[in-house]
Amino acid sequence: MSSLSDIMNRSNKRRDRRARNKKTLKSRKLARSGKTSARGTGTWSQPPVMKRNPGDGTLRSSAKRGQKNKRRFYMALNSPGAEMRLPALPVVSFGWRWVSMALAGLLIFLLYQAFTSPTFRVEAAEISGLRRLTDMKVNTTLNISGEPIFTLDSTTLEQSLSAQFPEFSTVDVEIGLPNTVVISVTERTPVLTWVQKGQSQLIDAQGLAFPMRIDGPSYSTPIVEASGAPPAPRQITLESFDGEPILEEEAPEDEKDEIHAGATALLTQEMVDAVLTLTKLAPEDTPIKYDETHGLGWKDPRGWDVFFGTARDIELKLMIYGAIVARFQVEGIQPALISVENAHAPFYRMER
Repeated sequence: MSSLSDIMNRSNKRRDRRARNKKTLKSRKLARSGKTSARGTGTWSQPPVMKRNPGDGTLRSSAKRGQKNKRRFYMALNSPGAEMRLPALPVVSFGWRWVSMALAGLLIFLLYQAFTSPTFRVEAAEISGLRRLTDMKVNTTLNISGEPIFTLDSTTLEQSLSAQFPEFSTVDVEIGLPNTVVISVTERTPVLTWVQKGQSQLIDAQGLAFPMRIDGPSYSTPIVEASGAPPAPRQITLESFDGEPILEEEAPEDEKDEIHAGATALLTQEMVDAVLTLTKLAPEDTPIKYDETHGLGWKDPRGWDVFFGTARDIELKLMIYGAIVARFQVEGIQPALISVENAHAPFYRMER
C-alpha cells in the first residue's frame, strides 16, 4: 500500500510540475508577442489589431482612419528619476487643401475690398474736346459716379456716349486704376440750322443732323425754314485718310460707323453746299426757305417767295430772276411766288 501511495504522490507532483511548466511557457510566449502586463495595474494592453480586407487582401488597422497620433511630452522633476507627463498635443499637418482654402479666402477678401473701397470708385470722368457741352452735362448723362472701376468697359462707354450725344463725331474712352476715366471727344461743327415743324436741328458739312442743346451756346449759322422733309440722302461723301473723297457705300464699315456715330443723315452734301451758296447771295438777315415742290429759295423783302430749286446754274438763275423783278417793277406787278427752278422755263404766281 505504501508503495502504491508513493507512486501516486510522485505522479501528482509530476503532473503539477508539468502544469506549472506549461503556464510558465505560456507566459513567456505572451511576453514575446507583446501582451505584457501594465505595471501595478494587472491589466493587459492590447496591441493594434490588424484586419484583413477580404476584397483586396490588404491589412487595415482597427484604429479610425484619419486619426492622427498625438505627441507626448514629459517634464523632469527635481527628484532624481521622477518626471511628469504633460497633456498630449495632436500633430497638425497642413496639406494642399488648406493652402487652397487660404488662397480662396484671400481672393474673396480682395474682391470685397475692390468693390467696396472708395479708392476704386469713380468720382467723375475727365473729358476733353467739349465746345458746346459741359463736363457736368456729359457726366450726368453717363452716370458713372460712385461705380467701381472694375465694372466699367471702355467700349460700352464709347457706344453709350455716341448714342446719347450725336454731336460727337469721335469718342475715345480710357480706363485706368485706381479710379480714372479719361474721355476724349470731337464735336461736329454745325454749318446751318434746319427748322421744320417748330423743331431746330444743327447740320454739319456732311449733312448729318444733331440736336440743338438748349443749355449749350448758340451758333450763328444760316437758318433754313423747311415746309417739308428734304429728299433722303442716298450717299454721303467722306474723306479717306489720304484726303481723297470716297462715297459712303465704298467706305469700310468701321469708317461709316465712325462718321455717322449717333447722328442722322438728313441732307445730302450737295444740298448743304447749295444752302451755303444761296446764303451768300440772299439778302442780309434773310433765312433760306425750302419747299418740297420748288426746292431752295428765300423770302424776298419786297413781299414774295423766290425759289431756285438747287444751286446748279445759280448765276444764270439770278440773272433771270433780276430781269423778272425789273419787269414787274415797271409793270407794277406784285407776285406771290417767282420760280426760277428751271432757268429755261421760269414762272410766277399771283397767289400761293
